[in-house]
Amino acid sequence: MKKEDILNKIKYKFYSYLVKYQLAKYNEEQIGKEINQSEIINSRRSMLAIDLAARQEKIKKQEEELNYRNNISQEFNIKIKEKLNEVLKNTHLFDAKFLNLHELLFVLLDKLHLPATTISNLEMIIKNITFIEKKICDLNNKKDIKDKLRNTLGLLGIDYLKILIPYLIAENTVTRDESFPLMKNKIIEHMLLTANTSYHLVNYNKEKYNDLKISNTEAYINGLFHEIGTSAVFKIYLQVFDQIWKSELKKSRESLDQKRFDTISKLEPSHIDLREVLFEYHNQYTLNIVSDFEFQRLQTGRVIQHFCSMTNFEDDSIIEKRNNIYLEILKKSNTYAEAKELLDLNLIKKEHFDFYCKENGFEEAEINYLLRHSNKNLIKL
Repeated sequence: MKKEDILNKIKYKFYSYLVKYQLAKYNEEQIGKEINQSEIINSRRSMLAIDLAARQEKIKKQEEELNYRNNISQEFNIKIKEKLNEVLKNTHLFDAKFLNLHELLFVLLDKLHLPATTISNLEMIIKNITFIEKKICDLNNKKDIKDKLRNTLGLLGIDYLKILIPYLIAENTVTRDESFPLMKNKIIEHMLLTANTSYHLVNYNKEKYNDLKISNTEAYINGLFHEIGTSAVFKIYLQVFDQIWKSELKKSRESLDQKRFDTISKLEPSHIDLREVLFEYHNQYTLNIVSDFEFQRLQTGRVIQHFCSMTNFEDDSIIEKRNNIYLEILKKSNTYAEAKELLDLNLIKKEHFDFYCKENGFEEAEINYLLRHSNKNLIKL
């Protein structure tokens, strides 16, 4: 297999895993057969000569029912795909606010990285961001404390808040849905592993980066938000599915087609379709959303834009030299996180993990360092 094929296969397998483990472990045809034919196979196994005719008639009806369900499902999914492609091409309609990323959040992250920032400065901003205030106060088990937010912020300290607050913001952008019960956790785990890896790569290369004052917490933030387009595409897919599903149910009810109504009511979002749109569109959506980031100090939006467009910063200024280092760290961290998650689940071999990392710029010593450190969660909730 060619080098490019191996790299692409690992990338594609990662997005398969995000949606469903079985998609990464097996191919679609096997999954489809296991699900669609199970009832028929069980019926055939239980055949007895004495009631062969009756059982054959039952099997025939099951096959007809299965074909009907498959035809309705196929027709429905075609409509989903058409609407999705129509919606997803309008990238400009979806900005940072679509994922609840409002201006005050960027002000807060900028403020965290100003040398003169105090707990009081942070408290004034966080009091206006309900979900962060609640999450932070919930970390303090003491009841009836006066000024609970300020008290908890003081206990945590600014250095830890530089890690915690970006995580809470990133977590809040990901939708949870019962059709994909593990999807939110997987997206967050990938964000966090990429962020942790970025943090540890800065620490590993401390002497190399010392002159340019590369910050491990800024690298960490880049890692947290680099996959934000995946959250957006997932949310859009669920909205489109719900819209088409309700529309088709309404048509069936109005036409008094009970059989069609019952069939559509049981349809669920397609894992395969979601995997395809994630793989195709996540990069475009990340690029569009981070272009809307309103940072005054942090370079996160610009770094991720270059990450998505696979370009380097060309200016020779100090700030652009720093950004190129942040960009290099993010590329390597994302590579490592994707491959490490697949390796831990036995979805790729160790030799492919090593190959994937080395082809993306890793030295063996770096890989060994990360294997020892990157899984150590920086967040302690």
